[in-house]
Amino acid sequence: MKKRLAIINCKSKKQKHKCTAEEMYSVSFQFRAQIDFIKEYYDDYVILSTKYGIIYPNSIIEPYEISLAKGSRLRETSTLSNFEIEEWANSVNSQIQSLSNLYDVVDLHISNQYLKPIQKVLNNPNVKHIKQPVNPGLVKNRYNEVLEKYKTNDYSDIDLGIIGERRK
Repeated sequence: MKKRLAIINCKSKKQKHKCTAEEMYSVSFQFRAQIDFIKEYYDDYVILSTKYGIIYPNSIIEPYEISLAKGSRLRETSTLSNFEIEEWANSVNSQIQSLSNLYDVVDLHISNQYLKPIQKVLNNPNVKHIKQPVNPGLVKNRYNEVLEKYKTNDYSDIDLGIIGERRK
């Protein structure tokens, strides 16, 4: 059986105190919806953080307000400069390459905002981007849908493309 790793990006909603990375982002409904499926489907998962790069769920981290891009929801957040984004991307690409040597499958459950700077990692045949729903409100529904299909198919592989597919 293939050994699978999921990489999920951090979220803007965070705890206000020092805690594990999993707890830090657990206030986000999107994060919780993704984690329910990821913990069931993958052998392991890590978190892609704007501040920390790739971190393990049990890593103890401090709250922070840093983003890759400006947005109306992120008014109180500082944005990385182009140089900082390039440094971050180089570090993250290196971390993902190392992880891809340990796993047969590395699936990036990350938004396009996080994918864009690290796109070259997709040249690795073990690494694949799992498109995310355009509407954040669909995240829970889509991840619940794939979790149900996975359980219904007696825990065999499923098409993860349904997570980010556009529907009429």
